[in-house]
Amino acid sequence: MSIAQAISRGARQKMFLAAFIESGGNIVKAAHCLVPSLSIHTHYSWLKDERDQDEKPYTEAYEEAKIKAAQILEAEAVRRARDGFRRPIVSMGKLVQVPVTKNG
Repeated sequence: MSIAQAISRGARQKMFLAAFIESGGNIVKAAHCLVPSLSIHTHYSWLKDERDQDEKPYTEAYEEAKIKAAQILEAEAVRRARDGFRRPIVSMGKLVQVPVTKNG
C-alpha cells in the first residue's frame, strides 16, 4: 500500500490544497513536490468527480484556495515593491554581491 492509498481521500485533498496555497497556486509543485505520491491528474479527477453533483465540497475548497494563493502572491508583490528585494550579482560564474535593491 502506497502512502497516498493509506491516507483518506479527504485528508489528501486537504494536504493538496494546503500545498497549493503554499506554492502560490502552482498545481504541479503542489502535487509533485509538496504532497508525495500525488499526481496532478488526481486533482483534476477530484474536480471531475464532483462536476455533476449538487454538493461540490472539493471544488468549492479549491476555489477558496485559489483566492488565498492569489492573496499570498499579491502580498509578496506589495512587500517587494515596498521593501525591495535581493538580486544577486554574478560575475564569471561567481557570486559577487547580493545587494538590496528597490524596483529592479
